[in-house]
Amino acid sequence: MKPPRRVALFVTAKCNHRCLYCATQSTRKQSYPDMTTALMKKIRRVFPQARTATLGGGEPLMHEAAPAMLKGALDVFGEVDFATNGTLVQRYEDQVSWGRFKYINVSCHGFDRDEYKRVTGVDMFDRMVAGTTILRRLIGSKLVMSTVVGKSTIERMFSYAQLAKRVGVSSLVFKAVVRDHLAVPLADYMNEMLVLGDEEAEEGVEAQRQKVLRLDIPSVTFPTLTPINEKPTACGQIRKWVGIDGSGNVGLCCRGFLPSSALGNVASGPRVWDTGPMQALRDRVLSFGSQPQECMVCEANWNPML
Repeated sequence: MKPPRRVALFVTAKCNHRCLYCATQSTRKQSYPDMTTALMKKIRRVFPQARTATLGGGEPLMHEAAPAMLKGALDVFGEVDFATNGTLVQRYEDQVSWGRFKYINVSCHGFDRDEYKRVTGVDMFDRMVAGTTILRRLIGSKLVMSTVVGKSTIERMFSYAQLAKRVGVSSLVFKAVVRDHLAVPLADYMNEMLVLGDEEAEEGVEAQRQKVLRLDIPSVTFPTLTPINEKPTACGQIRKWVGIDGSGNVGLCCRGFLPSSALGNVASGPRVWDTGPMQALRDRVLSFGSQPQECMVCEANWNPML
């Protein structure tokens, strides 16, 4: 199989939030060092076809040398995007070439101060708004705001949209809640799932959609309801992505990667893509076989709970 075209770089395990639903919560006990530019160059040599990099973690701006790391990523890879909670943008406003990124996604965890603190465990709503406003001014339409929606929070979609409108965001993404396999109890996840055929969820999302559309935000993506009675197709993301942490450990795709589940290391060179464990895992995923634990946090292509 051809090497991946995209790499997800877990540039730091650190974060200044403690979000209720975040998969990063489960990686903090398995910490890895902040990624260096030297490692990025090695990754590019090992995966020369990978011309797009997505930076994650952790909060990328918590990296010990965030401006240098971001510049290094931009210099090494052709296209770079990353997600941030936005609270540290003001600190680095004049130290980063923000306009060079393909896009920047601000993960919004609350539409007001109280909600933000409830979800994140920190009182940083004003800093998030300030950072998002700065990014909107600096990168315009390349700014995306996203938030997570569960069954119990459907009615809050309009409030998030009002915030996006007020800040001037032109692209808003609502993501359906997914299960962090180490931090969220199964019962809680099942209760929060947006399931196709659940009239309450369907009607709730549709009602919010109608209200949100009246705000005339240029681009809005609404949460996808899970077709609980349909057999999902085999996941194709493993053909396109590979996840790599600050130690050079290589893992499955771009989601749910834990250092303890590494299937190799870039120090092994290009053959890391074709190691026995990696190939065996790839075969299982592509053939709709028994799925790995990491797949349980995927919101786009595979849901092993079905």
